[in-house]
Amino acid sequence: MEGSQEFRGLISALEESVRLNGKAKGELTLKFKFDASSNGKVEITGEVTSKRPKAPRSKSMAWLNGDALAEADPRQEALPLANVGATRKGLAPAK
Repeated sequence: MEGSQEFRGLISALEESVRLNGKAKGELTLKFKFDASSNGKVEITGEVTSKRPKAPRSKSMAWLNGDALAEADPRQEALPLANVGATRKGLAPAK
């Protein structure tokens, strides 16, 4: 029972991750342990574990700039952007 619940949970998590992120990875591990005694008895226990998909981490970009990091490529000139007022009646200027 435990194994099938773990399996269903993993499949559900994979489906959700694919829906949100377009792809997913998971893992289901079955481990059996055997404990044999001198009277010929073998005790067998099992363990089921899973690794659910991890959400993708966000990334940032930076450029090397001497002994620091820059938010923009230091080799490119910055565009001289300026705020302009509204050109049509009834529109407020951008802030």
